Amino acid sequence: MDRTRSTNALLAAAAFVVVVAGVKAAEAIMVPFLLAVFIATTAATPVFWLHRRGVPFALAIAAVALALVVALVGVGALVADAARGFLAQTPFYQERLVELARGTLEAVGSLGIDLSGTPVLQTFDPAAVFAMAGNTLPNPS
Repeated sequence: MDRTRSTNALLAAAAFVVVVAGVKAAEAIMVPFLLAVFIATTAATPVFWLHRRGVPFALAIAAVALALVVALVGVGALVADAARGFLAQTPFYQERLVELARGTLEAVGSLGIDLSGTPVLQTFDPAAVFAMAGNTLPNPS
């Protein structure tokens, strides 16, 4: 079977689309799987190091798993604290964002671009921006 270049290019493009669609469909399975492979690969080094030092294999696995849990809880606590601080400072950030928008409009006006007829500040609502940002953060109760 003799294929032309255009047929080969079309088949390659179709194969690429099929592969991309397959990866997208398997995303729900692949992301946790690859994360588990990464964690297992990373945790294997300290487990083997402890085992070489004479720690029983089961105890080495338990110690490394406990260390991973403690590290993840610590990182989670830091993220929750940062989110709490961000949410507490929301009014300050809203005011600062409005000031920056006004300064940008003044700078654009000094360049000779007239935006006075455009309701930029009325359209731009910092409260909506921060409400959306607040909805993306977990509720740190």
